[in-house]
Amino acid sequence: MKVETLFGQKYPVAVVWEPPAPAGETRDFICFEPMTGITSAVNLQHEGKYAGLQMLAPGAKWTESFWVRSSGI
Repeated sequence: MKVETLFGQKYPVAVVWEPPAPAGETRDFICFEPMTGITSAVNLQHEGKYAGLQMLAPGAKWTESFWVRSSGI
């Protein structure tokens, strides 16, 4: 099986994680979370350590997309 993801330009990072399974069980899935900034982006921007924080003016709109495609299932 193959899983491909494509994130739009406004998603510079993504988190891929597997939720913990109950004792004695396994998980057969993972999670993709496209993110608009790195972890703690707001705090890091405030400290002058991250320049990639996306901000919108009041009333502005934000649109982006991501796609997930599987094959070989």
